[in-house]
Amino acid sequence: MSATDRDVIFELTPVATANAADRARFLNLLGLCFRDDPVWRTLVPDDTASRHAAYRYFAENVRIHGLIKHGHLVRERATGRIVGHAALFPPSPPSSSGANDGAFRAQIEPVVGATVARRLEAMFGKFGEMTDVVAAARPEIKDPIWGLQAVIVDPAMQGRGIGTWRSARCSPSSRPCRWF
Repeated sequence: MSATDRDVIFELTPVATANAADRARFLNLLGLCFRDDPVWRTLVPDDTASRHAAYRYFAENVRIHGLIKHGHLVRERATGRIVGHAALFPPSPPSSSGANDGAFRAQIEPVVGATVARRLEAMFGKFGEMTDVVAAARPEIKDPIWGLQAVIVDPAMQGRGIGTWRSARCSPSSRPCRWF
């Protein structure tokens, strides 16, 4: 299947404009796709109620970290069903990730507990450093870059090139991303 075929089958819609049902589907996919990730498992509590609260928190409040603000849902055109998502780190690091200003911990701690809140704070405190990483590894790159933050595809749809198709269209100007 070519990228053109995928353009006919799938469409991209901004997460920021998603309705409640779309957000719920995105939240379920996020949890499903990252359930075996060791970092995710360390951050998200084991018990069901806390895990669902953490997923909901991410879906509703992660705008400051880019999954929603810079993310797009992959939707089947024929059914409208969400089958994936991808998000970017913006080309300029933010002046503050929001994770280390005290407000973040006060907001997240009642949802996931003190231990997980500390872990999240440390992890989110690293966001915005992509430009420094690229500058150190590839000093010849002078143009602003967007970093790929996350790509998820419904496990039932994996292996069909959806993630690759979506990643190639991550550029805010709808041009394909430059791969390094």
